[in-house]
Amino acid sequence: MNLKKALPMFLIALFAIILAACSDTTTSPAVDTRTPGKPDSAMATTTNDSTINLKWKASIDENDTAFVGYIVKMTGDNGTTAIDTVSKHFNPLKVTGLNAGVIYTFEISSLFKNGNSSASTVISWSPAYRFTKSAEGASSIKLYETTSKLGSGIDAYDSNLKGPKTLTVANGEFWTLGLDTRNDKVIIASPSLINYNYPSTPGYTEISQDYWDTPSLDVIYDSQALNYNENKFSPLSINLNDLTSSLSTNLVLIIRTKESGENDWHYAKVMIKKVNGEWLQGNSPNRYVEVKISYQTKANVPYAKRHL
Repeated sequence: MNLKKALPMFLIALFAIILAACSDTTTSPAVDTRTPGKPDSAMATTTNDSTINLKWKASIDENDTAFVGYIVKMTGDNGTTAIDTVSKHFNPLKVTGLNAGVIYTFEISSLFKNGNSSASTVISWSPAYRFTKSAEGASSIKLYETTSKLGSGIDAYDSNLKGPKTLTVANGEFWTLGLDTRNDKVIIASPSLINYNYPSTPGYTEISQDYWDTPSLDVIYDSQALNYNENKFSPLSINLNDLTSSLSTNLVLIIRTKESGENDWHYAKVMIKKVNGEWLQGNSPNRYVEVKISYQTKANVPYAKRHL
C-alpha cells in the first residue's frame, strides 16, 4: 500500500468521525418556558379627581434576570382602555388623566423576557376630588367650636360652590359632619347625633367604625370598596379626646352621606388634623378642628370595587 496516498485519506476519514461525534454530543441551549409568579394584593388610593396610585405585592421572580416588569391593563366603565408595561421600580404606580366617578379596573401581571406572563391581580377604583381649602375661599376647612358663630358644621360638597362649606346650625339640614365642644369634649359626629336646635332636620351621615392613624390621606390604600361591609356604617359620635393617646398623627374616617333630596350615598374620606398633640386649634371662642376631604361627587361610587 502506498502510505503517502493512504495517510491523507486516513486523516480525512478520522476528521469525519470526530465531526460526527461532536454533532452527536452537542445540544442547543435550553429554551426558557417558565412563567413568572404573579403579583398579589393590589391596592389603590386617590390623589385627586384625575389621579390614582396603585401598589401591589411584588412577584417572587422580580429579581430573576428574565424578569421584564409588569403589564398593567386598564379598563374604564366608560369604555376607555389602555395597556402598558412598567418596570419593577414603578410600584406604587401613578396613573393620571382619569375622570372622577368613572370606575377603572386594573389588571396587573408579571412578564418574562420569553413573553410569558402571569395571572393578574385585579382591583377597581375611581378617582375622587381632594379638598384642602374651603369653597368659600378660606385657606383650610374648619369646624368651629360650639360657642363660635362661624359654623360648627360642614357640607362636604356644596354643589353650587363645587367644594366644602362651613355652616351654622341654621343650615344644619346641609351638614355632613358637626363638631360639639360642650362639657370639655371634642366630638365629631353625624349631625343627627348632636343635640343642637336645628330649625329643620339635620343632614344624614353615617360613619364607618374603621379609622386610621395617618400623617396623610395619600398613604391610605384600600383593596376593597368603601362599602364592602355595609353594617359597619351607622350614625356615629366620636369623642376625639378619647383617641388622643392612641393616635400619634391624624385621624382618618370613612363616611357616607345623602345629599338633600337624594336617596343615594356619596362616599368620602375625612382627615382630622392633630397639631402638637391637640385637636382644637386657634383661640376661644373660635377654636376649630381642621379637616381635609376626599369626596366622590358621583353617587354610589365607593371609590373601589374589588375583584377576586
